[in-house]
Amino acid sequence: MKIVCDNSDFKRWTEKVQKISKSAYPLAVRGTLNTLAFKTAEIAKKEVLPKNFHLRNKYIQKTVQYSKCANTFDVEKMTAITGQVAKFVGKQTDQLKKQELGGTDKPRKKYLKTGLPAARTGGTIAKKIKANATMSRIESAGLQTAKGINKLSGNSRQQTKQIISTTIRTKKKYAMFTTMAGNKVIARVTSKSTRRKGAKPKANIEVLYKLQTSRSNKPRPWLKPSADKAEKEFETEFIAQAQRQYDRVMRKR
Repeated sequence: MKIVCDNSDFKRWTEKVQKISKSAYPLAVRGTLNTLAFKTAEIAKKEVLPKNFHLRNKYIQKTVQYSKCANTFDVEKMTAITGQVAKFVGKQTDQLKKQELGGTDKPRKKYLKTGLPAARTGGTIAKKIKANATMSRIESAGLQTAKGINKLSGNSRQQTKQIISTTIRTKKKYAMFTTMAGNKVIARVTSKSTRRKGAKPKANIEVLYKLQTSRSNKPRPWLKPSADKAEKEFETEFIAQAQRQYDRVMRKR
């Protein structure tokens, strides 16, 4: 995000600092842009991102950084930039670009795996994946993907019974199949004891992941609202920077 100084709004201070020193005005502009870039990053990290996204740790906030203007006295070439860095602690970072602009996610392998409430802590989509429902745990336990699972027919009750039967028979705990609605999912077969004495545990399935070949993301801007809020302080900040430069030059005289 670029914030550019429009000096037409501050003619009086522009003229004042330009008269006393060639460097005063450019330094005031540079200081203003650097400060607003910094404030944009702080607003994004402390206000906008926590308010609009579920952040499981501080990683995402740390990827939001700013760069200062180059040490030039040419105002036309001054640009301070705020945004998400391309790489952080060795990892590629593009999550926030997708949120800001929207777009389509593509899988690195065959499917995108979206964890559903049954796979998450507390049974809510906003929480992290439980340790016993991670894909590494599922793959190590064995995933049933036989044709008997993939090509099911009948009503949902018959389908559930067939999934449970096939999964248990093959001594697997997890199954990948297509639901009656046409969604491809990964489910876990669970068993619960019944109150009846001597009765066998009742088997059921929990759908853990929805599998997709692509996923559309609607824009959820975070950078523009942060920059807009910081830019409201532009006039105050410019005047403060101009005053600082004016005082600096006057002290030397």
